[in-house]
Amino acid sequence: MVVKIIGFWVLFFLVYFYWGLVSHESSSTSDRLNNFGNHGKVSNNFGKMLNRDIDNDGDNDSAVILDGVTGLKSDEQGNSIFIDKYGKIYITGSSYNNRSYNDLIVVRLNSDGSLDKTFDSDGYLVMNSITGVNSTEEGNSIFVDGEGKIYVTGYASNGKDYDLVILKLNPDGSLDKTFVSNGCLVINNIAGDNLDDVGTSIFVDDKNKVYITGYSFNGKDNDLIVLKLNQDGSMDKSFDFDGVLILDNLANGQGADQGNSISMDSLGNVYITGFSMNLSGFFSSIVLKLDSNGLLDKSFGANGFTVVWERGIGNSVLLDNHSRIYVTGEGEIENNNFLLISRLNSDGSKDIDFESPMITPSIIAYSASIDKF
Repeated sequence: MVVKIIGFWVLFFLVYFYWGLVSHESSSTSDRLNNFGNHGKVSNNFGKMLNRDIDNDGDNDSAVILDGVTGLKSDEQGNSIFIDKYGKIYITGSSYNNRSYNDLIVVRLNSDGSLDKTFDSDGYLVMNSITGVNSTEEGNSIFVDGEGKIYVTGYASNGKDYDLVILKLNPDGSLDKTFVSNGCLVINNIAGDNLDDVGTSIFVDDKNKVYITGYSFNGKDNDLIVLKLNQDGSMDKSFDFDGVLILDNLANGQGADQGNSISMDSLGNVYITGFSMNLSGFFSSIVLKLDSNGLLDKSFGANGFTVVWERGIGNSVLLDNHSRIYVTGEGEIENNNFLLISRLNSDGSKDIDFESPMITPSIIAYSASIDKF
């Protein structure tokens, strides 16, 4: 089993790596990461040839580079990626349009990196004016269910602040009209101050229940939010009585709380990582565990959550087949930010058998994946 870490700052620059080693549980984390640095290989047949050697192995490497998605040769950004059971690759993010704003985009690629033109006729969908206002929209997270339905969460400006948005698309890229009648759900004023509401991560379980985490402004700072929706876009009121869970002051610092990533185990438990301000005025990386009804699992960590790093931010959480929890993000040590990876046991305690590396100051991890080994 190998943990793969993604922490690149790029403008829609997709590269495939071959995992050039066989990993064993007995090898140390640092050894595995060093082996990846030595043997991870950039693909030579994904997308187009770059006429340069990214991985310094003496050959010509390839990648997918998308530019001008909205018709303007300007900034594109990919925020989230998903690969379905057929090898199709889905990306969401934003593209700058010719009206001085970003549009939300969804892209589908074939396994060779070419645009899949069975998706919205050209391989990508551009969404703007979601709230009725011609302003900024962005997709932050994407998920594809077993039926090929595509879910995206992010935000859209209403002209004054940001509203949380959730899209549901059919496999051909059209909006699924069975989802809140038009395929697009807009939610605002979650924490009660009618200012910014943002979805950062989305997950769909095998019963087609939709879970979203993110944050909402409460008038003073941000609260961590978790939503649970039915497959038609209605709130699942079995989840914290109204479908919405709002959490604040988790680390006792009377400041901002935010969810950045959401995942689930096979029993329907929900795991979230993000951050909460602590008593020293710094952000602490946290992991929460909820049951499917939105209740904190008091057997996990300290009353349902655990602090992973006293000074840090959790950006991605996922579980392996042994119910162990992996968190990656950034942590601050001696005024330097490091890419950090931690593994927790199923009860929220730190797994002392997992050597947590510190990787190069000023590098931040935003996403991780676990393979089947």
